Amino acid sequence: VVSNTGRDDIWQNLARLGGDEFSILLPGGNAGEDAAYVANRILTVLRNSFDIDGQEVFVTGSAGIAVYPEDASTTDSLMRNASAAAEFAKQQGRDNYQFYSREINKRAKERLNIESQLRRAIDNKEFVLHYQPKVDVATGKVLSMEALVRWQHPERGLLSPYHFISIAEGAGLIADIGEWVIYEACRQNKIWQSEGLGSLNISVNVSPQQFAPKHLQKTLDAAIKSGMDLKYLEIEITESMLMGDEERTLDILNQIRKAGPKLSIDDFGTGYSSFGYLKRFPVDEIKIDRSFLVEIPQKKDDCAIVRAIIAMAESLEMSVVAEGVERQDQLDFLSELKCDVIQGFFFSKPLPADEFAKYVRDKNS
Repeated sequence: VVSNTGRDDIWQNLARLGGDEFSILLPGGNAGEDAAYVANRILTVLRNSFDIDGQEVFVTGSAGIAVYPEDASTTDSLMRNASAAAEFAKQQGRDNYQFYSREINKRAKERLNIESQLRRAIDNKEFVLHYQPKVDVATGKVLSMEALVRWQHPERGLLSPYHFISIAEGAGLIADIGEWVIYEACRQNKIWQSEGLGSLNISVNVSPQQFAPKHLQKTLDAAIKSGMDLKYLEIEITESMLMGDEERTLDILNQIRKAGPKLSIDDFGTGYSSFGYLKRFPVDEIKIDRSFLVEIPQKKDDCAIVRAIIAMAESLEMSVVAEGVERQDQLDFLSELKCDVIQGFFFSKPLPADEFAKYVRDKNS
């Protein structure tokens, strides 16, 4: 891989630490420069596809670099700091390398602390749901809602998903949180239906980790346990999930549809979905990513993209939700294009359950 660097000795200092983790020791010389060169070359080679039994497979890596003695003076601390840098590389989107720094170490410690607190939060039932209305453009009435998880932290107060979801995913905790979210959302909606609030759909954003075979049925069972008819449940998936193994993805989506829920693609337009994918998969709804809506109707390129997405969805008989709408001019533009549903602060921020129920009664009366 790196024979032209003059550092063929690296293979004498290569070790597998376990799982998918490896370490390379580069003694002497220009340690930082050599390490960066080697890391870059390895990552470049990994980007090439591999052929396994006729199946084309793509793999990427993340690398962390710690330099002796600047970053650490002992073997254990050097390895620990390199691991912290590798974790930071993953947080930056993977397929890159990062050098260790005190800031990285600080972030790593904060991350471990939050992970520990999250485990306690699951046991102590510290999560709550807020609900954001999704409004029919034509009538102005609330058609459905999205359930959004919040962490009622005992010291820091109410935290949005931005502060903990990625850590929960990295720690393997997201399935437990996700199962609670889908159960609680469906349970609450069933109560509202029994109280006469209306036959509203409720959407829940589901992590790709919940589609693993060991978690998928548990996720669906949590919804079933709530007692709500699952025809009122919309499961939101990320666009990137469609880009993996087509047959496996199709099987997963068909399992979900067979159980009763509808399927929605969240943040549509940021990935690489094609017409072929959308035509093949049993998708009911597309949510236009808010990044395309911020500067409409002023920005012509974004207007063209939004117009194309709405036209495409109409041709495929899918409904369209515009997410993140905050201004009247945005609403007017989307209304002209006959967008189906609007979600955003223009109508309401996510609300606690009691405030949401009052909002719906006022809006739909």
